[in-house]
Amino acid sequence: MEETKKEKKPKSKLRKVSDWVVTCVFAGLFLFVAAYQIVSNNSKKNNHGVPTFAGQSTLVVLTDSMEPEYKVGTAVFIKKVDLATLRAGDDITFWYNPWGAVVTHRLIDVQYDPTAPVGSQYTFTAHGINTDSDNCHDHDEEGRRDCTYQTQVFHEGDYIGKVTGSSKFVGFFYKLISSWYGLLIMLLIPCLYLIVTSVLDIFKAVKEDDGDSNVVDEQADNTASNSNNALDELSEEDRERLKQELLDEMMGGSSNEK
Repeated sequence: MEETKKEKKPKSKLRKVSDWVVTCVFAGLFLFVAAYQIVSNNSKKNNHGVPTFAGQSTLVVLTDSMEPEYKVGTAVFIKKVDLATLRAGDDITFWYNPWGAVVTHRLIDVQYDPTAPVGSQYTFTAHGINTDSDNCHDHDEEGRRDCTYQTQVFHEGDYIGKVTGSSKFVGFFYKLISSWYGLLIMLLIPCLYLIVTSVLDIFKAVKEDDGDSNVVDEQADNTASNSNNALDELSEEDRERLKQELLDEMMGGSSNEK
């Protein structure tokens, strides 16, 4: 009986492409996050603790003083633009020393004094836009907490940048990659993908081996059946002759052994 070897099927093109894409995406994402963390952390020292990457900063809104424009958890994109271009109505980020915090509020007034010392020539006044905030004090008889009554005055030395855009999705993602568990998740996802695909390959290989075993058993059964069928087709005379030949061979072998 001839042995038939079944070649293992190579991975499909779709599978190869998907493996390559997943590996490249997560490797690139991880390298970007690592580079972002290194560069931005080094820039915090000279920017009131705000990280900067490629001239841009990203912060996540923590309070509701700028709702409904920027809801809590939204990421705001900040770029340091020329002070002379800032106007009332712009949303800017600054360090507010009385609170000891970085704040993003709306400008309501810009004053410029060229005779003032460098670092305090520009004076800005800003406030939040939420008229019913949990973080602003009561200002009227109805007990509403109106942020527009609570203004902040600061100089150019505390200016960080102008808000150029915002995104809820980026806010979630930024919080994720800024934490140690976020980086861990990013490492675990591709590892989990590789584990799952490897387990599926193992199950597939075992299933193919079982199929090959069944084929071999079936071939052996067919061979035995064919032999029995061949004997059945012999005539009675041929059978007797075959028996006699076998008996003569056995007797001849026995006498040679003696």
